[in-house]
Amino acid sequence: MTPSRQFSLRTLAFGIAGMIAVVAVLVLAVTARSFRDAAFAAQRQALARVIAVAADEAVRHLETRLFALGTEFQERPELRAALARLQATGDAAPLRKVLDDPFIHGFFGLREVDLAKLRLYDTNLALLGQNASPFVMPDALPAALRRQAEGRVGADRLKAVSALWSAGGHVFHSVLLPVGGLRLTAYLEVVADPAFNLRTVAAMVGMPLSIIDAAGVRLYQSAGPGGADDGMLEIEYVLRDSAGATAFRLVGRADVSVLDAQMRHTILVTIGLVLAFVVLTTTLMWAFLNRILLRPVAAMQGEMKRCADGDLSVTVGHGVLTEFNVLATAFNEMTRRLAANVQELERLSHVDSLTGLPNRHQFDLCIEKEWRRALRGRTPFALLMVDVDYFKLYNDNYGHVAGDECLRAVAATIGRVVQRTTDLPARYGGEEFAILLPETPLDSAIALAERFLASLAEQNMPHAGSPLGRISASVGVAVCGADESCSPAGLIHVADAALYEAKRTGRNRAVVADPAAGAGHCEACRGFVPSVSATAAPSRPD
Repeated sequence: MTPSRQFSLRTLAFGIAGMIAVVAVLVLAVTARSFRDAAFAAQRQALARVIAVAADEAVRHLETRLFALGTEFQERPELRAALARLQATGDAAPLRKVLDDPFIHGFFGLREVDLAKLRLYDTNLALLGQNASPFVMPDALPAALRRQAEGRVGADRLKAVSALWSAGGHVFHSVLLPVGGLRLTAYLEVVADPAFNLRTVAAMVGMPLSIIDAAGVRLYQSAGPGGADDGMLEIEYVLRDSAGATAFRLVGRADVSVLDAQMRHTILVTIGLVLAFVVLTTTLMWAFLNRILLRPVAAMQGEMKRCADGDLSVTVGHGVLTEFNVLATAFNEMTRRLAANVQELERLSHVDSLTGLPNRHQFDLCIEKEWRRALRGRTPFALLMVDVDYFKLYNDNYGHVAGDECLRAVAATIGRVVQRTTDLPARYGGEEFAILLPETPLDSAIALAERFLASLAEQNMPHAGSPLGRISASVGVAVCGADESCSPAGLIHVADAALYEAKRTGRNRAVVADPAAGAGHCEACRGFVPSVSATAAPSRPD
């Protein structure tokens, strides 16, 4: 029998169909694996961004709490008395006792942080005293804080600085605050263990989380599976200290079992369809696979790759097959939720939670952006620095809850008088606000300051600690022509100097400063318009 008689046409057809089916199945398997890898890579990338935003938010919250703890602690009369005695007699025992007290008797707010150390430095950043603590730290200001604190002059010395740093195989977070208000007498360093606050990241991202230090020691494991279980996708984010070294590794585990099951189901159904169509005709099957299956999968893979590269706005297209529609719908919904979570976390990081105004970080970003725009257009650029008068006395008389209400009321007043969408009112820090006014000449800036003071006077909110008997504010106004001789930092400095002059000359008024001439007040200030309700009051620190 000749070779051509060994196979029938049916056998040959089934053989060719079988080979095509095998090739088609192999191609489909490779494509499906690439699709699965792209989907998991996109999920890993997106979830890592979520963990990063949540970790930054946890560190910012820790810094806020340490600032609040340090601010409240430095107002203790015992601390001031112990510091005065040390400076007068050199006796450091009372100071050590005061610094040990929060660790012995507790302190308001300690449940929210793991306080590690309280240290006091003189104005030259030399260590004066510290509490007894099991943590091993150098007897000097951490290098990361020293780089920020050294060489500062003027009002910059009164600003708090913070840093994440490592010592002795342990990571700490410190906030350095000035002691004594405008009359600087010392610096207080509040040190905490940030690992305690990083535990909140697990609740923020909604997944099991491990916190591992730089040495590989697991410091914390939230509830949930911790092993390499099926259906769990591992995501890692490295949190670095101020020197750029690894501080912690945050390892989360996301449940992707539903997505994985849908992928497996889709792959199996698709393979069955391919085999069924091959039985009918190899040519039709090839056309069907190329047009209906392979090209849509390639397009979806490309969209998944874009999503893995960080573009969460990408929508995976729907194909003809129902199974791929279900998978695309599930992936698009998951991506939409991730994008919404990232957007909300980013929004919260730019808004002051107390007043609802943009926070200091958002102000710093906007002043740089608007400054560059002013340089291009050669337009005037104005800044108002606003500070609530006698705010410490208000807190002492009415309590901190009422103080928060006072700040919200002042912020609402600022929001009413600032009407242009291009203007930016922001909370600068404490009881101080900033109003950024692009394309605004001096007379318009003064008019806005006067409207704000008049609106605050009309509300007549009681303040027993103020000579006026009501809440008032001081305003520093600075304007310059947006040329190379000025800068955002210089404008802030001049406006702050004008604010200080308004405080010194009686409060409840606006003082204008010329960036070239420095701060002035009353008739000495070019373009100054006195407040209608301004009255002189003895100057004293808030």
